[in-house]
Amino acid sequence: MMNTKEELLNILGQNFDKLPLKYDGDLKQLLEESFEKLKTKIKTSKIERVIDITADILGYIEKYKNKDTDAEDYFNNIMNKIVPDLEFVSEMYDKISSNIYYRARISEKDLADRSDIFHLPYDANKSLERSYRYSMKNQHFLYLGATIYTCYQECGEPNVDNFYVAAFDIPQNYRILRLAILPYEIKSFIEKDNFKLSDDNYKKLLLSYINILPLIMACSVKKKNNQAVEEYIVPQAVMNWVVNGKKWNGIEYFSNVVLTYSRKNYKLYRNLVLISKNDSIGERFCKKLSKEIKFTKPLRINGLNLFKEYTDNEEIKPILEQENITVPSDYVHFDSDINRDFSKELGCVSKTENESIHYSSSGFYLFEYILSKKEKNLL
Repeated sequence: MMNTKEELLNILGQNFDKLPLKYDGDLKQLLEESFEKLKTKIKTSKIERVIDITADILGYIEKYKNKDTDAEDYFNNIMNKIVPDLEFVSEMYDKISSNIYYRARISEKDLADRSDIFHLPYDANKSLERSYRYSMKNQHFLYLGATIYTCYQECGEPNVDNFYVAAFDIPQNYRILRLAILPYEIKSFIEKDNFKLSDDNYKKLLLSYINILPLIMACSVKKKNNQAVEEYIVPQAVMNWVVNGKKWNGIEYFSNVVLTYSRKNYKLYRNLVLISKNDSIGERFCKKLSKEIKFTKPLRINGLNLFKEYTDNEEIKPILEQENITVPSDYVHFDSDINRDFSKELGCVSKTENESIHYSSSGFYLFEYILSKKEKNLL
C-alpha cells in the first residue's frame, strides 16, 4: 500500500538522533546504530530504498577502510541511485533559500582587496592547504557560511579586531546540492505550504527526503576528540562524486562547530562549498567563479560588539555612520524575550553559557546589514 502524505509527515515528526552524530572513532558502528533507529521509525511504511541506502553507505565505509580498489565506483553507484531524490529536494530548496553567504578571514594586517578573501590562490604555499570535510587534494574550493556567526565559529571565535568578512551573492542558476536539511524543518515547511506544491508532489518531496536522510546523517558527524578522523570519509566521497559528475556547482552542508542542531539554531550553522577549477595556466583564481560571483570587499568594523544586544537605534547610529550608512526607519531587530517562529527567523546565539540573544538583535546581524549596503563586484 502506498504511503499517504500524512503518514510520511508523521515519520518526520518522530524523534530522530540529534545531529551532528557524535563518535569516538568507530564511524561504522555509530552509523549502524543510528541507521537501525532510522529503520525502526520507518518500518511500518515499507520504504525499502532507505534500507538499501543505509546498507550501501556502511558497505562503502568498509571498502574504504579496507582500501578496496572499487570503493570509489561503489560509492558513485550509491549516489547515482539517489540522483533523482537529490535533485528534487535541492531544486525545491533552491526556491526558498537565500543567495547571500559570507566568508571570513583572520588577519592582523589590513585586508582591502577582494582577492584577499576569495578562495586560496592556486599559487599559495602548500603549507597553507588543509583537509576539510568537503575537500579534495590539490583543490582550492571556495568555503562560505550562511551567517557571519557561522564564519565566526568556524574561525575559532577570533578577536573581532582581526575579523574580516565579505558578503557573496551566489548566482540564481547555480545548482547547489542541499545536504543541510533537518526532518522537522522540511516537515514544518510542508505543513505551512512553503513550496506551493500539489499533494502528490509534496508526497514525492517527502519520499525523496527520506531516501537521502541516511546520506545527510553520514555527512553530519562530529568527532568527540582530536584523534578521530573518520568523519571525512563520506563527505569527501560526496565531493569527489560532485566534482567528477559536473552537474553541481557546490554543496550546502551543516557546520560541525555546534554540539547539537536545534529548532533555535539550525539555520545559523549552514556552510556552502563552491567548486573551483584550476583550468587556466597562470591564473591565481578560478576563472569561472571570478567571472560569475559578485562580492564585497573584506570589511572589519571598529566598535562592533558581536554578542551585544542592539535594541536601540541610537546605539546603532554611530556604527552605521562610520560606514556612511544612515539608520533606516525600517531597520528590524528583535528583543530576546520575544517568542519567535524559528522557521521564519534565524534563532538565537549564546551570549554566555546561560544567556542567549535573538540573532536579529545581535552584532552579527548588524554586521550582515552593513555588508548588505556595500557594493558587490566581480573579482
